[in-house]
Amino acid sequence: MYYVGEGTEQSDEKAAEWYRKGAEQGLDVAQFDLGTMCLMGRGTERSDVEALAWYLKAAEQGYADAQNNVGFMFEHGRGTEQSYEKAAEWYAKASEQRDTLATYHLGRLYEEGKGVPRAIDKAKELYADSAEWGIEDARKAILRLDPDWKEEDPDPERRPQTTVHHSRQLMSSCRAGRPSYHNSSLPSRCHPTSSSDFEESLKIAARGTCGDTPL
Repeated sequence: MYYVGEGTEQSDEKAAEWYRKGAEQGLDVAQFDLGTMCLMGRGTERSDVEALAWYLKAAEQGYADAQNNVGFMFEHGRGTEQSYEKAAEWYAKASEQRDTLATYHLGRLYEEGKGVPRAIDKAKELYADSAEWGIEDARKAILRLDPDWKEEDPDPERRPQTTVHHSRQLMSSCRAGRPSYHNSSLPSRCHPTSSSDFEESLKIAARGTCGDTPL
């Protein structure tokens, strides 16, 4: 409510205060949201270290969005020492929960042999899975490796999960027109696909809209 000013005056500081209360009680979605506030420097001091700490708490509870973001921060050394091995580990955890962006990131690591043994066939498999659920960078990647690849209808068994945390409504997605499966209270979060996109996604999230940036 405070974050978007719904039913009250908008206040980043109060939003961060209430996210912190929930986070300290162990609520994974609050931990994720507080991590994002720390990462953006909204309502609290900007800190990659603290952002990662809260993301990790949510990730360790199985929150797929947080697992993806933890992987990204380890990959790019944000708030921690850079580690491709840990990045791959966390991307894999999120991918196992059908997080399509984490699946794309894991495919990149397999293609490049970073943190995991280089395996082009595995990369193609992951890219294809991610592409079928609307990740444009994944579609470009699979076509680069396999120009004859044809997109198929997504496997319903691989449909991203649609659970709702603590009665919060699902937020709208920018995933190429596909429905959102992310449940944080922060509006229309955009998940980065590159280091430079990471910074831009924070600016977009702060405006409360995703534009054309893929989740």
